[in-house]
Amino acid sequence: MTNIKERLLESKMTEIEQARIWSPRVISRFETLVRSGDDLSLYRINPLAFARDRAISEAESIDLFLYATRSGLFEMSWDVVCPQSGMVLDSFGALRTLKTHYVCGLCDVSGETDLDDFIEVTFTVSPQLRRLPFHDPDSLSVEDYHWKLRFLSDGRLPGQQVRFLDFLQGLVRGLAFLPPGATTTLRSDLGPGALSGVNVQTQAAFAVPVLGEPAATPTHLRVRYDGQRFSPSVSAVPPGPIVIDVENSGTARGSLLLINWPPEVLAHGQACARLRAVHVWRDVACQTDFPAPVPLGTRR
Repeated sequence: MTNIKERLLESKMTEIEQARIWSPRVISRFETLVRSGDDLSLYRINPLAFARDRAISEAESIDLFLYATRSGLFEMSWDVVCPQSGMVLDSFGALRTLKTHYVCGLCDVSGETDLDDFIEVTFTVSPQLRRLPFHDPDSLSVEDYHWKLRFLSDGRLPGQQVRFLDFLQGLVRGLAFLPPGATTTLRSDLGPGALSGVNVQTQAAFAVPVLGEPAATPTHLRVRYDGQRFSPSVSAVPPGPIVIDVENSGTARGSLLLINWPPEVLAHGQACARLRAVHVWRDVACQTDFPAPVPLGTRR
């Protein structure tokens, strides 16, 4: 049972219906999404994907979400997405506030933000209409915080149908929040290659090689986190069991995603995803003031 503000929805749906002439069933399909969609389907909606899945025109779908945003039913965001991992690095309410520099701690890459490769315009239902768990990130489980809040789901390994998230999750050796002023302990078993850790919110990261003869007893790795950077106590660890103590001396909660990269991945630099997102930022940018549609073309 979803908790929707019925009077708000009815009044705003009337405004949207009267905003322009819509094709048959466009409004009803939109209202069905709002009323019946699960939480994740109402978070970071790509209007071109909505159009494809419901057999309506892309231009009409863009118009629909822009009018829904103007009416207050949805909120629009400009997401900076790493084109290699699909991680959402940052999110802004307006294009003019976008940062020009990006850092992805998972991929260990940084550079200048390119609009064509990095920007994903998405729409999320307003908390005034229907509150989602994603409106309160601190309330999410550690799994949802990482896989649903911080990553897009449509990245694929190059030349394959395998989702990058499915591949990445198979390499995860630990996932935790890091309470301030506390030490968090994680235990795992490592194979040869490398162990990396990243805070998906701040992009602080570390990496140590995993090499040598397998250890028979657990290796103890201490990692200090000061809210800005991770500092591991050793420069390399052996394969085998490991106990990792992460001390957060900062004043805010951190997070840690631990990945054990195998040698075959390291030999190719990294396991890059190929995003299959349908980019809509150009179309949205030229319609933000809600004139008649003036499409500039959509990069796929």
